[in-house]
Amino acid sequence: MRHFPLLILLTISLLGAAPGMAQDQPDQASTFEDLLADEEIEVIKTTRHDPNLAALYSAALPGLGQAYNDMYWKIPIIYGGLAVTTYFVRYNNVQYLEYRRLYFAAIDGDPTTNNTSILTEEALQRNTDNWRRNRDYMIIVTGFVYLLNIVDAHVDAHFKDFDVSENLSLSIEPSVEQLPVSSSPIAGLSLSLKIR
Repeated sequence: MRHFPLLILLTISLLGAAPGMAQDQPDQASTFEDLLADEEIEVIKTTRHDPNLAALYSAALPGLGQAYNDMYWKIPIIYGGLAVTTYFVRYNNVQYLEYRRLYFAAIDGDPTTNNTSILTEEALQRNTDNWRRNRDYMIIVTGFVYLLNIVDAHVDAHFKDFDVSENLSLSIEPSVEQLPVSSSPIAGLSLSLKIR
């Protein structure tokens, strides 16, 4: 199915060329062969990077998609981001568990458990909620860093085969156009892409 439009285009072009093939035209064939012989044909070697495969690699192991795309310098950034966010998830979780323990000690009514904190029950509850919320936010940020790793590998694989050779040039040039309504010329700028 992927090559269906190409097959239709090839069929139409062959049908259009069929009447010309019935006539004897040796000059046209020799001219085409002469053009091919005279022209220097530059073969550009490209490697095809599969964006979906790069994203799959990064989903399986963060940084593996960047290694597939030869972007090794991004791997320490990814692991640094994951390490920092994981550290803050753990830190916020430890604080949450400590304030929760103190809060339960203050409200359980058991004389054997003491509230060793100088904070009131309301302050302990507020701190417990704050540390839990911070921990949950950091879990979301860690997931975002992980997803960013996958998206980065996918986008890099798309740009891996992007042509930035010297055969391309983009230029802004002055131009003079005539409006179809009036015959007066109008000056402007034109943006032109030249492929050599």
